[in-house]
Amino acid sequence: MRNFIKRKLICLKNPTVRIGKRANVSGTAAFGGYNRIGAGSVFSGRLGRYSYLGEECRINADIGKFCSVGNRVVTVSGTHPTRTWVSTHPAFYSCAKQCGTSFVSETLFDETTTPAVIGNDVWIGAGALLVGGISVGDGAVIAAGAVVTMDVPPYTVVGGVPAKEIRKRFDADTAERLQRIAWWDWPDERLQELRADFSDVDAFLAGQSEL
Repeated sequence: MRNFIKRKLICLKNPTVRIGKRANVSGTAAFGGYNRIGAGSVFSGRLGRYSYLGEECRINADIGKFCSVGNRVVTVSGTHPTRTWVSTHPAFYSCAKQCGTSFVSETLFDETTTPAVIGNDVWIGAGALLVGGISVGDGAVIAAGAVVTMDVPPYTVVGGVPAKEIRKRFDADTAERLQRIAWWDWPDERLQELRADFSDVDAFLAGQSEL
């Protein structure tokens, strides 16, 4: 019941936001407007204008505008030591007592990671996993089931375990021009006027004057 009330309050405060059943959203989450969070998802962070999450996601991230996030996408928000330490188990470095006890009286290793930062116009396929602290550039595509452990450059398609570059969406000049134009920051009225041009990147760019 408490979670239901929290969802209702968030939607009252953000009239264009819709939150699905069983979803759990942090009270500090921020929304740009026209957002959707799918049923059963857990979200904390920021969700930019027109961005949405599918069902059963577990995400702590700063997400830009016009992002499409598929079902069951997860961001990993913790880490363990893998170099110099004899064991990766937190009983030897953490006071959090994950297993119910600890051998140390003070924390010796910081387990936390910063939230992932996801740019604008990013598409993340179903079942992808993103390690906390990484950055995903504008226009990038992450294939379904990918495990992303490194930063993803703008307008790059990645996939696999671990994720590797598959191809670029556009040539370097086109990608740079799209980022300079930053169409995702345009008002709705301008996007409505130019909606037909979005099906052809060359026609779209030809019609834009750049500063």
